[in-house]
Amino acid sequence: MLYKIIGIKHSGTKGERNTDRTDGKYPNRIGRIIWMSDSTASFGYRFHLNYIADENGNDYSDKTLWCSNVERVGYRTGGIVEVETQNSIYVLKPVNKIWCE
Repeated sequence: MLYKIIGIKHSGTKGERNTDRTDGKYPNRIGRIIWMSDSTASFGYRFHLNYIADENGNDYSDKTLWCSNVERVGYRTGGIVEVETQNSIYVLKPVNKIWCE
């Protein structure tokens, strides 16, 4: 399923929990479209972002980002998914098309 990264927050190991990650390349990842399946976010395994498009809708499908191990996967209303890794919490919104909304 396709998801848009709508937020990346601290998990509490590198900064105050649930505050936006503004360090490094984290802000650049907001708005990118990824492909995620159940195996992409499996508890105890490294989370990987299989990029499909960048924040402008350009092809980005040759890129994959490997993150730290998944600690928790949570679901909110509207299909929002939160994938918590050892270092970050990725907030993902389902999308039906590859270009940005």
